[in-house]
Amino acid sequence: MEELILERQVLQREYECVLKHDLRKGLANLKELLDDASSSLNFNFFSPERGFTCKPEKFLLTSPCANQQVKCMVTVVGDLIYEADLALKLTKQQMVPYQTRIYPEYPWKLQQIQDAKNQLSMALSVIENLEGSYNFTSGVEALDILDTIANHLQLGQECLSIPKRKTLEEIVKNPAVKSFSPNLPQDTAVSFYVQDCKLILAVYHLYTNQMNRVDISARFQVECTIPWLNEMLLLFTSASQMCQQLRDKISLLMGCLDYEQISTFDLPVSRVGISDQSSLLIDLTPECKDIDKRWISQSQDGTATLANNMMVN
Repeated sequence: MEELILERQVLQREYECVLKHDLRKGLANLKELLDDASSSLNFNFFSPERGFTCKPEKFLLTSPCANQQVKCMVTVVGDLIYEADLALKLTKQQMVPYQTRIYPEYPWKLQQIQDAKNQLSMALSVIENLEGSYNFTSGVEALDILDTIANHLQLGQECLSIPKRKTLEEIVKNPAVKSFSPNLPQDTAVSFYVQDCKLILAVYHLYTNQMNRVDISARFQVECTIPWLNEMLLLFTSASQMCQQLRDKISLLMGCLDYEQISTFDLPVSRVGISDQSSLLIDLTPECKDIDKRWISQSQDGTATLANNMMVN
């Protein structure tokens, strides 16, 4: 009986130490990572005094199938297609390609990138509200805050990796289409969007079907890879993993102490394995080094079994 009481006291001390020190240190590291990501997405790219603060980048969009119906060169500045040259030859009867441009005065905004930045800012805001002398009152509160941060990170990552599906009507009536000069032909619709680290241009050749409705007769696609988008996705993934590791450490201790838990937020990253979870008990900050690790080391097998049951349930 005394041994069980001692074991619980050891776990209780570690639990309190994790909330007081490990969590604060982990959130500070997470904030540093998100600050770097936020700086990369700072698109106040032009001012009269300094000119461009975000370097314009030129990309040639090519077809995955080596088709020649669509040719496009774009200049990307942050979340804007600042300039573009587009040549279309969608039918065999068309002898000369139709050429149109996007000029700097009327750029095409990539809303997905702005949405990802917004989610990143909200995740940072949650962490910044905890800075200073804030003390977590319980593991449940800590898990709730980590879940809120993880939710913003997942939504931000999905903004870049899962483009919103649009109806043909939404594509045709998109105000951004007016960026092209001269105007696109009436039987043509286009859409720029981001998917993972690629910028994609989809071109639709339209016709009126037997029901007198506008329909798609052919779809063409050209694309390019934007390196800094890949870096942003990696930052989102790294931040999500850091958030999950903090959550796993707290959840494991709460399970050992039979504290009430809330549901785990499903993250698009791999969970920590059982052997890694048991080692989390020993990965302490310097402030927690006075805890008796001898008992923790001896009870790793039992802790791992408990962790396994927690994940299954």
